[in-house]
Amino acid sequence: MSKKKLSIFLLFLIITSCVESESSEPTTTTLPDKKTTTTTTTTMALSDEATELIMSLPVVEFEDCPEENLIVTDIYPLVIYIGSSTADIKEVFIQIDDEASEVTEYTFTGEDVPKKDQVRTYSLNLELLDYESDYTIFITAYAVDVEDNQDGKVCSIVVELPEPISLPDVPDNPGDSKNCGDFADYAEAKAWFDTYYEYYGDVANLDSDDDLEPCESLPGGP
Repeated sequence: MSKKKLSIFLLFLIITSCVESESSEPTTTTLPDKKTTTTTTTTMALSDEATELIMSLPVVEFEDCPEENLIVTDIYPLVIYIGSSTADIKEVFIQIDDEASEVTEYTFTGEDVPKKDQVRTYSLNLELLDYESDYTIFITAYAVDVEDNQDGKVCSIVVELPEPISLPDVPDNPGDSKNCGDFADYAEAKAWFDTYYEYYGDVANLDSDDDLEPCESLPGGP
């Protein structure tokens, strides 16, 4: 199988957190690679999880980064939380390297990054495809605040090929190529008959009475 480029679909659902504010209308954000994705920005009270996340300098956390190897399936969702309680985030950088294809990079600034006391989630849907061998996807997320404090994390996803299904060896159809006189005895005729009967039936017409006993008149016959 020729190598296929790993397709990575990124649906960025951005959630902005701030106390005592109303939800905003859906907005459209143009990503660095010129693709346009509709994102919904929601303003809400900080959850306990978000509060714990941003009680220090910029924090980058992955949700559900797999601890075990993944068998090639279809789509694997991955979420990245980024936030800070000390200063606005200046830049968010996300890189996806599938180890067998080109590197995809995204840089977010301005309205696409969290402000002080806010947390945003960046949701990635990674399409796992069947290469010629196992491979690893490296997802790097990096955040820098306006005071140049930094944090970065890497999630490594090892993608395994499924075990191949073992199919039985099917013999070629011999056709009507044998007569009972071609065999030395019944055992030889029976072995030949059984080899092909499962796949093609009595192709040589050796079993005249259809009792699955070919060439019964040969020595050693039933």
